[in-house]
Amino acid sequence: MKAFVIGGAGFIGSHLVVALKREGHEVFVVDKRNGLDMQSLRFQELFQKERPEVVLHLAGPIGLRNPNAETVFEDCVSILLGTKNVLEAARVSSVRRIIFSSSSAVYENAKEVPTPETYTTSSSSLYGIMTILMEKLILDYSAVSKISTVILRLSNVYGPGQWRNVVRIFAEDMQKNISPKIAGDGSSTRDFVHVGDVVDAFIKAANSNATGIFNIGSSKETSLKELFETLANTLQWNGAPEYVSAPQSGVSRSALDCTKAKKDLGWRAKTTLKDGLIKTFI
Repeated sequence: MKAFVIGGAGFIGSHLVVALKREGHEVFVVDKRNGLDMQSLRFQELFQKERPEVVLHLAGPIGLRNPNAETVFEDCVSILLGTKNVLEAARVSSVRRIIFSSSSAVYENAKEVPTPETYTTSSSSLYGIMTILMEKLILDYSAVSKISTVILRLSNVYGPGQWRNVVRIFAEDMQKNISPKIAGDGSSTRDFVHVGDVVDAFIKAANSNATGIFNIGSSKETSLKELFETLANTLQWNGAPEYVSAPQSGVSRSALDCTKAKKDLGWRAKTTLKDGLIKTFI
């Protein structure tokens, strides 16, 4: 299989590139960090020259988690135009399949937990709103172009090389002997899934004929207090957390129902939180 991994120099993308190459696939990394911008002429030319079978699009709006007020409008336009260019290049180059990396942020404060793919998407954050827009753009385009398309809605991904999420923040604080800050009473939950399981989901989706939207997570609610305790035990840190006021707009509960991925993709998360933290930090 010849695959383009867009965002292949990022956290999840770099792990995916290694796994694909290990399986013997021909892989091209498309990322700003290696000089290949989705809006560049070189990007379009590479598609036409190499004609990949599968495009794994991981260049989501991650920068909008903490948007820059001075450039936010240009950033949003750039993300949407970049994705449009990917879709058009894929159509012209007769790409067989597109896999897009979405997020559980589209289910902000869902009333049904674990949350299935059929739950109505909604978000008050710019990151979540842009993710919903990108999903819509990709699904509408694929319907017209007849490109086989899968959207993977990822929960809270962690692992080696991770971005600065709550797992990394807690760990860095403990390693500096600083008490990690827990918002509220620590009862709010997240669905933590190891990057190795996420990579497995992308590869299974690329090799499958299934289409549509799939949740990818552990399907397990883990409270921030439980995360703290498991991580402290892993790092053998004996301190206590610092409880701080929780933001009114924060997510109180989050977990994904991944029944559909198990049924149609043959995928399930295999790594427990304890084992995943050991793989990440020990």
